[in-house]
Amino acid sequence: MMKSHKIRDSVTDRIFNVFLTIICAGALLIAFYPLYFVLMASMSDPQYVNSGRFLLYPAGFTLEGYQQVLADERVWIGYVNSIIYRCIDWCEKYHLYVFLDLHGAPGGQTGAHIDDSIDNTQSYMHPVKREDGKLTSG
Repeated sequence: MMKSHKIRDSVTDRIFNVFLTIICAGALLIAFYPLYFVLMASMSDPQYVNSGRFLLYPAGFTLEGYQQVLADERVWIGYVNSIIYRCIDWCEKYHLYVFLDLHGAPGGQTGAHIDDSIDNTQSYMHPVKREDGKLTSG
C-alpha cells in the first residue's frame, strides 16, 4: 500500500490564497449586487424603491412592473423576432434555405406608402442631378 504524500502550502501561499479569496469575493459582490438590487426593486412597491432605502428583500411585494412590461406589445414582437432569428440560424447550420414571405407584414399588401418618400414618389425612379454633375436617387 502506497502512502499518499500531500504537499503542504507554505505560509506565503496561504496568505496569498486568503488575499486572493477576499479580492474575488469583493469582485463578485461588486458585480452581483446591482443585479440583486434590480431584482428586489422590480418586485417591490415603487414608493419604497424611490425612498432610497437599502433593499435586501422585496418591500411591499408587487409584480405590477412585470405585468406592465409583459402587456407591452413590443416585448412580444421582440420575442417572436428572436425565435425567427434562432430558426434561421438553425437552418443555416444545417445548410437549409429559408425564404421569408412578408406579405402579411404591416403595410405589406395594403398599398400604403411605407418608404418615407415625399409626395408618394419613388425616389429611385426619378434620378436627380447633383452639383458635381453625377446622377443620384432623389
